[in-house]
Amino acid sequence: MARIEKTSLAESDAIDIWLYISQDDSVAASRMLHKIEGRLQSLANMLLSAEAVPYIAPHVRRSSVGSYVIYYQPIEEGIQVIRILHGAREPRDLL
Repeated sequence: MARIEKTSLAESDAIDIWLYISQDDSVAASRMLHKIEGRLQSLANMLLSAEAVPYIAPHVRRSSVGSYVIYYQPIEEGIQVIRILHGAREPRDLL
């Protein structure tokens, strides 16, 4: 099984996403996190399948899930998730 490491910022992002969505619907919030986790697993198994964004940082890639964007970098046997941000946010200031 591929390895998925999350930075403390990525962990915090996931909590913030759940808290924000759950203000209206906790089931929808859990469903979104489940979708994000599914995408992380796919990315960990296919490291280079997402768009490279070298203008943000070397080796960083991104993949969207709904309104959210996962920023990660390949590592040995998997990925390191750097951030999970709303697509409207400017990543250069946050990575």
